[in-house]
Amino acid sequence: MGLPGGPPKALMLALRHAYSVERFLETGTFSGSTAAWAAAHFSEVITIEASPELCRAAAERHRELAQIRFVEGDSRAVLEGIVASLGGPAIVWLDSHWSGGATYGEGDECPLLHEVATLRSAPAEHFIFIDDARLFLSPPPRPHDMRQWPTLAQVVAALTQGSRPLEVLVLDDAFIAVPAAAKQLVWEHAQEAATRDWDELQRARLESPAQHSTAKRLSALARDLSKRLFNASAVGK
Repeated sequence: MGLPGGPPKALMLALRHAYSVERFLETGTFSGSTAAWAAAHFSEVITIEASPELCRAAAERHRELAQIRFVEGDSRAVLEGIVASLGGPAIVWLDSHWSGGATYGEGDECPLLHEVATLRSAPAEHFIFIDDARLFLSPPPRPHDMRQWPTLAQVVAALTQGSRPLEVLVLDDAFIAVPAAAKQLVWEHAQEAATRDWDELQRARLESPAQHSTAKRLSALARDLSKRLFNASAVGK
């Protein structure tokens, strides 16, 4: 689900090694490809899928990966019990919202705020990644029902309010929300990514006027998204 890049795997693994995180939790299994990737790096992988058909197909497709636990059910019904059983922090990939096509959730599109509340009420401080950030930065495109989706301000507030506020940024079409202790690692990773993108924009400017025009539009879009996130963070605090 989401853009072709999928989860920011390098950052997930950096956090996994820096904080000895052994658990990976996913909502929105779909094909099971993210869970299969996680199985190569984490000792425990749990993935939740609301569609019985998609869950069974993914479990069959990856049946040789014994460390993956495939859970069929609505995340709003099963996540609390799973989080309570973890016994420690997890890297969490939230991707159960409806993204069109064959993904599950048409008519009941976005359980994100419930998922975040469940994770943040747990004793452990989890590392939360939310796919498809673009669908929350502004109203999602048709045929989504935007009334079923939280606003950017609501997402940021859910992640930052309370006695243990998380540090939040957007990278590679994903919200990333981590405990304060992990902020430096995440911000440095994000700055490296921003520097690479900036260098590519500058090369495009030199190589072709047409590419430069595209680069300017991308740069303007990036500034707009950063402004939206900053404003939402200010509202949430």
